[in-house]
Amino acid sequence: MHRVELPPSFFKGIILPITILFCVGFSPINAAAATNEAPAMDLKLADYLQQVVQHNESVQAQMLEAEVNRRKNRAELGIFEPQLTASVTREANRRTNNVQQQAAQNGQGFFNERNTIYDAGIDQGLPTGGKIRLGYTLSNLGNNVNPYGSVFTTTNGVWIKQYQTFVGATLVQPLLKDGGLTPTFAGLRLSALESENAFQEYRRQLMLTVFRAESAYWSLYYSQEQVRFFDQSVAVAQNVLDDSREKLKAGTGAELNVMEAQSALCLEILINKLGDSCAGEIVLIAQFPRFF
Repeated sequence: MHRVELPPSFFKGIILPITILFCVGFSPINAAAATNEAPAMDLKLADYLQQVVQHNESVQAQMLEAEVNRRKNRAELGIFEPQLTASVTREANRRTNNVQQQAAQNGQGFFNERNTIYDAGIDQGLPTGGKIRLGYTLSNLGNNVNPYGSVFTTTNGVWIKQYQTFVGATLVQPLLKDGGLTPTFAGLRLSALESENAFQEYRRQLMLTVFRAESAYWSLYYSQEQVRFFDQSVAVAQNVLDDSREKLKAGTGAELNVMEAQSALCLEILINKLGDSCAGEIVLIAQFPRFF
C-alpha cells in the first residue's frame, strides 16, 4: 500500500508554515528546530479520496442539487394523492317577489331565507386528467314560505326549516383541453428528466474531482520518492567523502580525490535537493487544498 506523508495542519489549510518547514528542514542548522514540530501522518489513497468527496464544495453542491431534483420528481406524484376537503357555507337572501314568484309562493310578497350548507368529501385526480369525488352534503334550509298558507296568511318571518342531504360520487373528465395521459404526465416526465440530468452532472463533477485528486496524490508520492532518492544520493556522496578523507589520512589516497568527493556532495545538495525536489513538492502540496 503506497502512502504519502502530510503534516496534521494540512487539513486546516495552513500551507505557508508547511512550505517554510519543508524548505528550511534541509538545512543542518535548523534540524533541531524541525524536530519540535508534530510528526507527519500517513494518508492512504482511500482515506484521502474519502476526505475529498466529503469536503469538496463542488461535489457537495452537485450532490445536493441532484437530491433536490429527485425529491421534486417524487413530489410530482402528489397530483394523484387523495385530498380531504370540508366546508361550511352560510347564505342569507331577502327580496321582493314579482307576480309570478308570488303565485309560486302562495302570494308571498317578500322572500326571506337563511341557509347553512355543510360539505365534506375526498377528491382524487385520475391519470386521464379527470377528477373523482366521493362526498356528503347537508343543507339546512330556512325560509318564510308557508306551504299551507294563502295570500291572507303570509308572513315575513323565517319559520319553515327543512334539511336536504346528498351522498354519492361525482366524476369530471375533460374531453378536449387537459384531457388524456399526455397533459397529465407532462410535469412528471419533465421533472424526471431534470432529476436525471442533475444526477449525471453530479457524476461528472465527482469523477472529475476524484481524477484530479488522485493525480495530485500520485504526483506527490512520486515527488516524495524522488526526495528519498536524493537523500540516499547525498548519503552515498557523504560516505564517499568520508572514505576519501580516511584514505588521505592513511596515506593511500590523494587530496584530489577528497576535493572531487566534496564537489560531488555539494552538487547533490545544491542542485538535486534544494533545486528540483524542494520546488516540485512545494507546488504539489500547495495544490492539495483545491480539492477540499
